Amino acid sequence: MRLSMAVCFALCVVTLQAQTTAGIRGTVTDATNASISGARVEAHNVQTGFVAKATSTADGSYTFTLLPIGEYQVTVEASGFKVAEFPNIVLTNQQSGAAFSAVANQIKDSYFGISGNDWVKMFSDRVAAGKGNAGKVTAEVWKQVDARLHDGQKTDYSQYAGTYHDSWLGDITLTQKDGKLLFQAKRSPKLGGEILPYKANTFIVKWTIRSMDADSFIIFSLDQDGKPDGFKMKPISPATDFSYDFQDLDLHRVK
Repeated sequence: MRLSMAVCFALCVVTLQAQTTAGIRGTVTDATNASISGARVEAHNVQTGFVAKATSTADGSYTFTLLPIGEYQVTVEASGFKVAEFPNIVLTNQQSGAAFSAVANQIKDSYFGISGNDWVKMFSDRVAAGKGNAGKVTAEVWKQVDARLHDGQKTDYSQYAGTYHDSWLGDITLTQKDGKLLFQAKRSPKLGGEILPYKANTFIVKWTIRSMDADSFIIFSLDQDGKPDGFKMKPISPATDFSYDFQDLDLHRVK
């Protein structure tokens, strides 16, 4: 009988620098999807030879923590079953879409026996070129925000405060507090920050968690009476990671 295995990955960042580890957790099941306890699971780092071992629990689950980042092969053994091997499992501390693309292309080349492509360097060069231009774009936007904040005009934040809803992200609250307008997503608590005026009905949201590196435009729409009834979003920097798909959000005022 063959083993099957459901695997999900969880990054466990120990520091904000290069010294980073990751984790793997999953469930060992048989062909009928029944959980298998006592299975011996090994995660083998292909580059370094490091091996981590775990045993599946009563519900078939197992967990590896503090694994050095890199490419792994996971092997599962259980009495009465054939050994199951799962190669090309890559753990990375990179949030960049380019990093994932480089890893994916390298794996595909390895699978098809293609050599000579340095995907990491190619994508790194593209990112470096893009960041140079993105830095100029971002700097110009913040220059205009700073000018707007010091031009003597007061922004009436009260007309924008309220609750807005998107079918995917859920409710967003814009709250006026201590002379500021604050953005907060209810489903995603980390998605919060201060909203700053930019041009007319376009604002900037500066995320509180600066490591997100994904500040965004907020473009309000107005109803027939000239009052804000919704908004759309767009990343400020063209280098913002693709996973921040703000442009797909369509928020409508509900309160």
